[in-house]
Amino acid sequence: MVAPRQPVLNVSDKEDLGDAKLLLGTAAGNLRAALVGDELSDALLNAERQTEQALLAIRRVREHVVGEKVVGEKVVGENVVGEKVVGAE
Repeated sequence: MVAPRQPVLNVSDKEDLGDAKLLLGTAAGNLRAALVGDELSDALLNAERQTEQALLAIRRVREHVVGEKVVGEKVVGENVVGEKVVGAE
C-alpha cells in the first residue's frame, strides 16, 4: 500500500509561518507589557493587531495546504493530496 502524499510547504508558506511566529512573539511581549500596566491601551491594541496579522498569514498557508479558501472555521473541498476535507462550523 502506498502512503498518501503529504502536502509540502513552499517558500512563501514558510515565510508566512516565520512572519506569524515573529508577530505572535511580539504580541506576547505586548501582553506582558499590558499585564504590568505599561501603556495598557497601546499594548492591547498592538497585541490585537499583531495577532490578527499572524492569523491572516496562518490562514494563507492553511488555504494553500487544504486547497480551498477558509471561511470562518468551515472548510469544504479537497486538500493537495486529494482527500475530502470538511471543517466544523
